[in-house]
Amino acid sequence: MFKTLTLAIPIFLLSTLSVQADNDGYVFDNGESVVHDGSGGCVYTSFWDPQDAIAGCDAVVSEAKSEPIEFAAVEPATPQPPITRQVTLDAKTHFDFDKATLKPAGREALDSIIASLGNVNQLLEISIAGHADRIGDASYNRQLALERAMTVRDYLSQRGSVDPNLLKVVSMGEDDPLVSCEGLRGQPLIDCLEPNRRAEVTIKATEVE
Repeated sequence: MFKTLTLAIPIFLLSTLSVQADNDGYVFDNGESVVHDGSGGCVYTSFWDPQDAIAGCDAVVSEAKSEPIEFAAVEPATPQPPITRQVTLDAKTHFDFDKATLKPAGREALDSIIASLGNVNQLLEISIAGHADRIGDASYNRQLALERAMTVRDYLSQRGSVDPNLLKVVSMGEDDPLVSCEGLRGQPLIDCLEPNRRAEVTIKATEVE
């Protein structure tokens, strides 16, 4: 809003004030500076027009005549590469023999995995692969390996509140053994094949920045 101001100017001061020919919207003094009133506002004449506005006398004009602000381009954030960690639960320590039931050590191991998930930024997937040894029927071993993997999946989902859609289960049966133990029989063979009886938990996630 423009101010309309009437000044009572003594006659002896009129000679010191003037209106510039190229800008008759303001009253100027002999030093060619715009005259200001008692509150610091510029003194306008009746000829004032918005196009006559001077920076410093009108907030709108000062804003319009200011140099445009240049913003630096912001590079898009580089996505974090996912990290992969694997935890192996051996059957002897973490499961009952020839069963898919977790031992206390197995629950402790899974609790540690759940605690570690607090250190990731985004959990992408947890895959659980069940493995068995080659002793006995292949279909039986495949089923036992699957049940152990499913036990791990259920524990992580229920106790760790992990989204079930992020949990992938696979039974490897007696495939992908770690040891072969050729030439052994009986208990020595059972003991030797122990590393093959396991569940592998693979966590894929992005780490906390």
